[in-house]
Amino acid sequence: MCTTSGFRMKAVKSVLFVLAVFVSVSSGAAAQDAVIINLEIAENPWADVRLDNKLDFYLATAARSPIIRINGDMRDSLGWNSRTPAIDDLIDQAERLNARYLVDIFIDRIDIEKRKVTVIPQAAFRYRVFGVITGVMRVMDISRARVVRVEEINYEIKASDRWRFGDDDIHDADLHISAYDKTLLFDELEEKAARGIFREITRLTRGTGSFVKDDEGF
Repeated sequence: MCTTSGFRMKAVKSVLFVLAVFVSVSSGAAAQDAVIINLEIAENPWADVRLDNKLDFYLATAARSPIIRINGDMRDSLGWNSRTPAIDDLIDQAERLNARYLVDIFIDRIDIEKRKVTVIPQAAFRYRVFGVITGVMRVMDISRARVVRVEEINYEIKASDRWRFGDDDIHDADLHISAYDKTLLFDELEEKAARGIFREITRLTRGTGSFVKDDEGF
């Protein structure tokens, strides 16, 4: 009889196998219409970050332009630096891979946020606790050496409502959520963000690698 842990282990191994095949194929598919996707993520102070793995899983299902996924090892070997203020430097890095477009994604915050709602002044307060992910996605046309799209990234999931009566202390232990609930919260939040980012990438690109919208204003 297969145990639950055994089933989960097989599922994890299957996903890792798919991702390994995807990265291997994608890295060797540097065609002229290829799309480079670089994802960099700030540290989550509450849980391990798995957003990159979740996005890779969705990208592996895309029957579109060849995808060159910049992962940690590749970023180190290329000396890749997307945090430079000079767009020309980033374009130069992308040109080495012979791609048409670069989608550069930087997640600057994965955190918990508490928002106070006053129900009765000086008496009753309701705190809404959210998991939040914020960042920015820049799309660059390598052949024209220019940024053609900038999109803000903003996803959130509400964890709970917590009430306070009389003593309004945002740091009160009663407003905290458990470590287990944080793990579930961020897993769901990262899944939501991965789906959203994937949809945005596919919205911006056609099968040929060209962009749906023109670049007026950029």
